[in-house]
Amino acid sequence: MKKFLLGLGLLAFTLTCYAQDLKLTLTLDKIQINKLSEEGADEIYFSVVEFPSNGKGELKTIPEHPLYWSSEHVDKIKNLTLWNNSLKSGQSVEILVSLVEHDIAPWNTDDLLGAFKLQIKNDNGKLVTQWSGKNAKDEVSAVSGQDKQRVYTLVGEGGEYKLYVSLAKAKQ
Repeated sequence: MKKFLLGLGLLAFTLTCYAQDLKLTLTLDKIQINKLSEEGADEIYFSVVEFPSNGKGELKTIPEHPLYWSSEHVDKIKNLTLWNNSLKSGQSVEILVSLVEHDIAPWNTDDLLGAFKLQIKNDNGKLVTQWSGKNAKDEVSAVSGQDKQRVYTLVGEGGEYKLYVSLAKAKQ
């Protein structure tokens, strides 16, 4: 009987630890142009930097190839995964998402249109977040099927873009 109870206790402990892991996805639901930064068309891409509490940071650009999207096709960018990962209990991560207008080197450097930062912590299975923006006006709106959607209006280098982003937990 002791072995059975011990086994049952270990199973309960294992399930509790597993349930505390959070599988998360940061999604760009849509992007809207309010004003181009250049005459004609912008060439835009996202720079996403992840700073986890338990390891070294990682940088990725979206799209990887080609390096940018033309603003003429921005209406087709929907439900784009910017970041996804799992956080164990006690872990945290800081994510910096920048919208950049691509220019041709060496004469011009790429222009930062704006950025937002998301800090995420898994506090024993509870999701704790803090959002902030650079060159960005931050709004929160309810969306059906999601808890909250963040809306950032990024203003920089003469351009203005509106990003609709959301953070979702995977169903356990």
